[in-house]
Amino acid sequence: MFFKTIDINDQLGIIAVDSEWYLHDWNQETEINDGCEIKSLKVFDFNFQDEIRKYRNKNAIILMHHPPVSYGTYGGRYTAKEHIFPLTALNKNLYLPLPLLGSAAMFARSTFGGRQSASNGQYKLLRESVMGSAEKNGSYIFASSHDRSLQYIQENDQHFIVAGSAAQGSPAGLGEGAEFTYGAPGFTQLDFYEDGSVWLQFWTEMDGKGKVVFRKKIIVQKKF
Repeated sequence: MFFKTIDINDQLGIIAVDSEWYLHDWNQETEINDGCEIKSLKVFDFNFQDEIRKYRNKNAIILMHHPPVSYGTYGGRYTAKEHIFPLTALNKNLYLPLPLLGSAAMFARSTFGGRQSASNGQYKLLRESVMGSAEKNGSYIFASSHDRSLQYIQENDQHFIVAGSAAQGSPAGLGEGAEFTYGAPGFTQLDFYEDGSVWLQFWTEMDGKGKVVFRKKIIVQKKF
């Protein structure tokens, strides 16, 4: 089983998805599905949609390492430094200006990225699978890491939280549905209340103290 459901109470559940399995090159590891009930992406898609449907009248967090939506580096957003000094990705001290090569490399990554990049075809299939199931059955909270930034994005009644910057931050840009992006170390806090409302907070460190840099009620109320 490549997702696991955990019921916190009768109003809240967690669906943990092994997104790396979905993106993995199975040709390189032919025994990856031995002993598993789910042996194909189509079977996963069917079972995931069937499972997520059980939470259409509850609050549910879908945990997966790879965010369906992100405006960080893996989502194709790069800094001026990465365009001008592309070799710093290999060594932080290699400040050799290669702007044409850097821009060409960034374009290639954002257009034909590897399996860890949102532009990759397999990554797009993962996004279509989980988002398609969610949009058919209600509104859900997707919580991910992968990109080293703090992000909150709302798209098609779905809530996307990216918080992969516990130790190190990297730049994130703004895009469609993005209400907050912040390229600094921090973490996320979600508070669930008995009336079904959900509050989101992003914390970071400033002057040696914890500081809330974004706070919003992302779900006003949900009837159970």
